[in-house]
Amino acid sequence: MNHLILPEGVKPWIEVPYDAKKEDYYEKFSGGFSKYPERRGWSEDDVWAKSQNDSEETSSEDSNGKSGRTPSDVEQFFQTWLFFGLIIEVLRLGKIEVTTNDFLVPQAESNGKSQVVTTEILPSLITRWRDNHESTRPRETSAFEVAMTIFERVRNILDFFCAGGKKQRSPEQYGQIRWPVRDEITTSIIAVAATLRTAAHQIYDKQYPENLRWPTANSEILRMRIQRKWCRSDAAMVMEDFDIDGQYFIAAAQGHSLEALDKHYKCTEDACYAKVEDGTYAIKHAEGCLGEDLHPEIKYIGHLGPEYDREPKSLVEGVKSIMDHYHLPFVVWNPELRGIETSGYAKKLFVPGKGFATPPFVAISHVWAGGMGNPFHNSLPDCQLDRIQGMVDELCGNHLRHHTLKERPGFWMDTLCCLVGEENNEYREQSIEKMREIYRQAVAVLIIDPWLTAIASTAPMSEICHRIYMSAWARRLWTHQEGYLGDEVFYQLQDKPISLSKIHTRTIQFEAISAAKGQPVMFPNRAQGKTGTYYKAIKAIISSISEGPINTDNRWIAYKDLAESLAYRSTTKIEDEIACVASIMGIPVEPYLKIRKRRPKEAETPKETPKTGEVIVETSEDVAELRMVRFLKEINRFRQGIIFNNYRRLKTPGFRWAPASMLGHRSSGFGDMDKSEAGTIIDFSKLDPNDNLVEFSSLGMKLDLNKLATNKALSWTPPARYLSMKLNGKDVEFPPFGLPVKYPGYIIKFSRDRDRDGHKLTVNMAERRFAIKTTPVKSLADNVPPASVSIEMAPPLQKVAPSSTGKTTPSSSSSSFGKASLSLSGRVPSFGKTSSSSSSENKSPSTVGSNSTNTTTPFFGLPRSPSLIQLPLKSPPPVVTIEHVVFVDENNVQWKAGVSYALILQKPLVADHRNGNEAAEVKAMIGRSQPGPGLTNWVESLCSAVVRRVKARGDEKMKFGLDIVEVGEVRRDWVIT
Repeated sequence: MNHLILPEGVKPWIEVPYDAKKEDYYEKFSGGFSKYPERRGWSEDDVWAKSQNDSEETSSEDSNGKSGRTPSDVEQFFQTWLFFGLIIEVLRLGKIEVTTNDFLVPQAESNGKSQVVTTEILPSLITRWRDNHESTRPRETSAFEVAMTIFERVRNILDFFCAGGKKQRSPEQYGQIRWPVRDEITTSIIAVAATLRTAAHQIYDKQYPENLRWPTANSEILRMRIQRKWCRSDAAMVMEDFDIDGQYFIAAAQGHSLEALDKHYKCTEDACYAKVEDGTYAIKHAEGCLGEDLHPEIKYIGHLGPEYDREPKSLVEGVKSIMDHYHLPFVVWNPELRGIETSGYAKKLFVPGKGFATPPFVAISHVWAGGMGNPFHNSLPDCQLDRIQGMVDELCGNHLRHHTLKERPGFWMDTLCCLVGEENNEYREQSIEKMREIYRQAVAVLIIDPWLTAIASTAPMSEICHRIYMSAWARRLWTHQEGYLGDEVFYQLQDKPISLSKIHTRTIQFEAISAAKGQPVMFPNRAQGKTGTYYKAIKAIISSISEGPINTDNRWIAYKDLAESLAYRSTTKIEDEIACVASIMGIPVEPYLKIRKRRPKEAETPKETPKTGEVIVETSEDVAELRMVRFLKEINRFRQGIIFNNYRRLKTPGFRWAPASMLGHRSSGFGDMDKSEAGTIIDFSKLDPNDNLVEFSSLGMKLDLNKLATNKALSWTPPARYLSMKLNGKDVEFPPFGLPVKYPGYIIKFSRDRDRDGHKLTVNMAERRFAIKTTPVKSLADNVPPASVSIEMAPPLQKVAPSSTGKTTPSSSSSSFGKASLSLSGRVPSFGKTSSSSSSENKSPSTVGSNSTNTTTPFFGLPRSPSLIQLPLKSPPPVVTIEHVVFVDENNVQWKAGVSYALILQKPLVADHRNGNEAAEVKAMIGRSQPGPGLTNWVESLCSAVVRRVKARGDEKMKFGLDIVEVGEVRRDWVIT
């Protein structure tokens, strides 16, 4: 472990023991890495801890206990093979011979205890490896492939025993250790494997997979140490974002104080809930100040310009006067006169050849937790104003490109320029509306965070990048917008500011120098990239939309990157999220601000008429919900894979597939947003009333588009249009909005028998899971004997004509309301069921035969007229019933027996009969099946899930005692509401 980079002054702190005898050292059993278990008398089943008696996977300790091996034997085997064997074999590929003793502290220095592992010489060996490769002509590259095979073998074993076999890190894997290997040893194996693998990519000039964390397995020692220093959600984020080089560095570096951690007692691995309440907020003084220079009102010494119709007498009056003239306010602190001046900025004030008619201004970006806020007055201590003005002067005078300082610059800061108090709400809303303009027009954005100002610009880039990543500034919502919008953004360090672009350049140089020294590290660039890289990516997309070749209808392209960057952020006012997001994306903010919470004075005078276009609700949660729904409507298009997200979902019908918030969701799980096709939200209430699928029940038709209903999921909302239809004599309502998707899935029901017996459905129990039984096939043609299959599509819905009596009469029998029937020639096992004809028994309750030949095209391009399609068929493969376990994400859903649910899958559960392969894990979404118009299945989204295959050998315990649901035919057209 002592080959990894640590903070300055910190010594290696994990001691790794090795208890094997010399005759059991790796080099005593020559013959290559892959054959080592065989040479030691271990079968492949022994390696994977599979019992030979019951064919089940057990813990390594249990399995090998049956063969007479002790836990110590198992530990020594894996340590000898995966640590020493890995180093010896990989370095041999680089023409370097080493032995076990090269990585052990001399016995005299180990004080008679177990031998202690050391990796102190590893950097020099990696340097030799690089030199050997560069001196070879022509350069050999086959060794890289051999090394990758060794690394993947190590990775698979580590992930199997320490990460539950998962390929993506998540908090749920923690503590799932299935072998008797001490975590110090596991950590050392991960460390040397990750280091040598990174070195191999650099030496052989191979591109490193940027987004892949390697391995999935994490160190419990490092996780627990990081958790003792940071918020639980921050600790989980570190374990997910970084490989072991970053985890080790952060575990050893300075963390939060105990007093600071006290505010994080509610936090979980998924979210940070720490808040700074206004009533307990502490305004901080600059270092060295005696704390006697804070006044409710800052001394105001005048207005710099431009001239307005009245002369302000205070800071608040000055800001109001500027905003009343639609200019941007900023301030200048005069340290000599110990007072503050105001000034207004607007583009028209720029005079060509002469510059600005008013001084330039810098926008300050800070976190209130740093002590530079004030919830009660627009005021700060004089000592802080001295400090801020000095930083602004230094930045403008010495660090800005193409800028000559002619007079003292000013600064915009929310504490001073966003007016507080109930009486100033309108001015505060104007400030939020102008936030994009403020940070875009500033000559620079200066980030001030106590965590960053505590270190000098001369500190190692590993320390600077780690502090940027762990700073409070990198965790808050509004600072995300502020850093994104500025053309030139600077971090204020102890001695001077340093720009984001320079941070990136210096980080690349640092990693190159470290690699040349045999210390291949990647965490500094990943750490700074969590802000800088996202800003660069999102800026490029949004600038292309607003100024370049991408149409504004394609704003959805930026949604994924924006959502992922917001996963690290939080806010005390959840309703601010979409106002901030809209500002980033260049969408007008004003319409979102008109959705607001009822103010105290409005509660006293309920008859007060709200402004035109305003929507007033009772809670902040309702404001956030309605603003998000409006935002989704404005974006309109999304990757269809968003339905598989595991975020908390909206409650509004028609949008329950979407995340309620993009903030603070630290674990991976935004669905399938990279490869899936785009889908467009459809408002079915706006369809042509003459379409024969859109008919008015007020006229005796099927659908009523004029029905008004209140969204009962929220405390109060304006009436929204709903659709309704008659089904079996009952009125059925469903939302007008939906996201059409095309994914494979099934309609499922839980058995009522289980419920009647007094047993609780297993999906409602703590582990929230159930099993499904299906017969996956590669395709319909693969599963049918030589014959022909005729697929007869459902006939169309018929328009209803009024009769002479005033009642409505269908022109012919009503047709299928959304299902196609199959007419099959020959015996066809259809996804686990056999269907012999398209009889009425196979149709839905609402399906009645029709002789109509109407060929109008309905929703999603499906033909309405009956048609026969002849498919060429092949010989059937063996039909094998395969069971899967569905793991439902944590949620508040209470599942019921006898209710129809839809299980929609990211990928089909397809068994390839040629080699028996199948995806081991598939993302899924579960929803309540709904009636709906057209030939699609309507689904009320409930939550996400993961479907895992129960292997023929080894996974029997996974499904033990679960409810088992048999599924039938695969469906592929859905509308998610």
